[in-house]
Amino acid sequence: MRLNRVWLCTAALTFALFTGCGSALAASIAPTAAQIDAYLIAKGSPMAGTGAWYVSQGKLYGVNPAFIVSISGAESTFGKNCFAKYNAWGYFWNGNSPASAFASWNAGITKVTWAIGGYSPSHLYQGDGLYTVATIATQYLPVSGGRAAWITNVTRFMNEQKADPNDTRYYGYAAGSVFRFFNKKNGSHFYTVSEVEMNDTIKNLSGTYNFEGVAYVVKPANADPLYRFFKKSSGTHFYTAGLAERDNVIKNLSKTYSYEGVAYNVSVPNLPGSTPVYRFYKKSNGSHFYTAGDTEKDSVIKNLSATYKFEGVAFYLAP
Repeated sequence: MRLNRVWLCTAALTFALFTGCGSALAASIAPTAAQIDAYLIAKGSPMAGTGAWYVSQGKLYGVNPAFIVSISGAESTFGKNCFAKYNAWGYFWNGNSPASAFASWNAGITKVTWAIGGYSPSHLYQGDGLYTVATIATQYLPVSGGRAAWITNVTRFMNEQKADPNDTRYYGYAAGSVFRFFNKKNGSHFYTVSEVEMNDTIKNLSGTYNFEGVAYVVKPANADPLYRFFKKSSGTHFYTAGLAERDNVIKNLSKTYSYEGVAYNVSVPNLPGSTPVYRFYKKSNGSHFYTAGDTEKDSVIKNLSATYKFEGVAFYLAP
């Protein structure tokens, strides 16, 4: 499947993820797992220890986890007074109170974050373009009684976490983060630097793609264009940082590949402190797999040499 207006890259295996860090995209960055756990401990919450899950689900569904934590504060004093088992958020997902219990805190965190992110069939909350605490409250509490107090409390809890009550979206990625997805239908991967595309793919193409997190980060010191091609027969993409290779593909393989321009910048020279990105050629279908991990690279060479041919360093990531 071809995804336009996004900078995609293909790979062919599911491997370990790499990590990104905070984002400069908004005034309030999502809290870390450790910060959430410290906050819940300070509140005497039985949910202490779930910080990592709050963060993972916030990333997955595009919701600031501080907002989901704050809802629990307003609805159940952070899980201390739940109306149904493990339901700290007062979320009537199954029609009534007793039937709306969750199997665990994590199950509840996932369900509520999923709903706030607009992924339910009705696409409420952020799916309706509602991003502030006040506007989300109009749907979360359809009956106005108690809404003002709820807004006041959720806003206070968000402020305590240094989060912005006027924007509940997730802003926890570094500028230049490259997000990775696994294509369940053809076994390839694609990468995108666009948070909009990342969220749209999670929301609209979950039947095809699994979100795997941040592959790596391209920083401003990277000054060399990475060129992108689309392989017509397989719906995968090919990247090269080599101008000669780009020109050769355009000249001799135009029936196989469509040239799609510059994806983003990387580093061709190995600058001090740079990280190499390795390229493998998959013999069965002519696709390529890229990895910035030495451990992952060594594992493919050792265990999958019948499937993949190692082609060396494709480019570098400057520090």
